[in-house]
Amino acid sequence: MKFPERVSEQRRQVVDRIVADMEGKELSWAADWAPCWSPANAATGKRYHGGNRLGLAAVAAERGLADPRWCTYRQAEEQGWHVRKGAKAAVVEKWKMLPARAEGPSPEAGDAEPGESEAAERLVPVCVGYWSVFNARDVEGIPPLPERAAAELGEVGEVADQFIESSRCPVREAEGDEAYYAPSRDVIVIPERSQFATPEGFLSTLLHEMTHSTAPELGRKFVGHFGSPEYAREELVAELGSMFAAADAGLDCKAVAKAEQGGKHYDQHVAYLESWVAALRKDPDELYRAAAKASTAAEYLGERRRDLIESRERDAEPAPEPDRGQAHAPEGFSLSDEARDAQDAADAAVRGAAPAPEVAIA
Repeated sequence: MKFPERVSEQRRQVVDRIVADMEGKELSWAADWAPCWSPANAATGKRYHGGNRLGLAAVAAERGLADPRWCTYRQAEEQGWHVRKGAKAAVVEKWKMLPARAEGPSPEAGDAEPGESEAAERLVPVCVGYWSVFNARDVEGIPPLPERAAAELGEVGEVADQFIESSRCPVREAEGDEAYYAPSRDVIVIPERSQFATPEGFLSTLLHEMTHSTAPELGRKFVGHFGSPEYAREELVAELGSMFAAADAGLDCKAVAKAEQGGKHYDQHVAYLESWVAALRKDPDELYRAAAKASTAAEYLGERRRDLIESRERDAEPAPEPDRGQAHAPEGFSLSDEARDAQDAADAAVRGAAPAPEVAIA
């Protein structure tokens, strides 16, 4: 797919930045991106998704921006804010679902089924343009960023427990130095948390494997073998997904990114980095395809965790006090009908036909 020139330029810059960080910092490549992983629109409050999420995170890291909020020039005007003169914009890609062309789907559409008929019309995501957005640092009059306390070390374990309890498949902590998701058994196996140097190391590994586990639910396929390009692509999805999920949970992403994972998991990730760099240099759009899938996976994990928390909060709420000043009939029970039946029975009893039944009024 041919992108607008400005979109292509920002994509190239993002990929160059990530490749440079991966080569220079290895597994801690994302540590300096701590404030950037959850960019959101300042006017609507909605979080950016997919490649836009990664693109804005990369721009923020490059410019040293600590405020994750962005907005268009028009949005700033509508809110009564003012974009500073000389402010530099970033690009947010605009996508639409359009019928697939004869030559095949867009690179962002994912893998088509072998032998799929081109005659059957199907919709694929297509980049149709872009918006220019400005960071809140360059917008005068915008309210201060609300403080969001990062989880304390003691809370990291609680967040991990919430993710485990809300997992779509079983998570088993076991002695050993391997962490993996087994698709055939639909189970996650991870070393016991006491084997990790920090709670963040455990959580980082957990979220990586939980991102893998979303594949059956979200339509990603496990193909290839360890070391193959297909395998490396799924690992890149899991790497980005774990950072997105940690950021959405309000965790200290710098601590998560720098956490020592140890064992075979660490060695494997070093090998993955080399394959990721090679793949990204060959096809820069691969990063954006992975980011789109990772964003969807992180949102899925986060939604399940939020549902769990909300369910616990509802269960913890005290039951409402009964209204003792007014009687209530049970569901499906009519007081007026019951009263008529009781009166008919009383009249019959007077005539000696039948005794009056008991009447239950709640």
